[in-house]
Amino acid sequence: MHDVFFAPDSLDTTFKVLCLSKAASENDCLTTIVTQLCTSAVQVKFTDQGYVPFEKQPLMLIPYKYMNKEQILAIKSIIYGMQNDHIKYKVSCMMGNGVSVSLLEQRAEYINPVLVLVTLYRILNTKCQIHGQAKLIYNAIVQRLICNINLRRTHIEEARKQILASQDEHGTCPMMH
Repeated sequence: MHDVFFAPDSLDTTFKVLCLSKAASENDCLTTIVTQLCTSAVQVKFTDQGYVPFEKQPLMLIPYKYMNKEQILAIKSIIYGMQNDHIKYKVSCMMGNGVSVSLLEQRAEYINPVLVLVTLYRILNTKCQIHGQAKLIYNAIVQRLICNINLRRTHIEEARKQILASQDEHGTCPMMH
């Protein structure tokens, strides 16, 4: 699941979909999503609504309708393994009469926090209309992360270097100082 949802080439889309799923229920969905992406192991859990990547955030899901073909095929492969008893799983009842299916034996896979921070900045930079607004929002979220989780300074510095390098490659004026 990590390779098809949280790899460098798919994290942008996954991040945006998670924002859609959290927007109605969170005051600060960006910080919540970034916190989960930086600190939580990716789990394999499916509901009738979609894929739930983080154990501590059962309402943060990726609906099936937003998944690409590769993601759907990865899920089908896991379900096929469950059906053929190659993969051990459990079925749980959820509030609201739904059910979830999750793997019992999962290898803990974490997302690189540098990748998360670079993706956050890239998304903000494409969505913010006012010059400098992306930098302000990014810095506010990073400050919240520093206060709320054990985000290493090396991750922040490496993300900053990658962001600046990316901006220099595209011939734009660096926005981060």
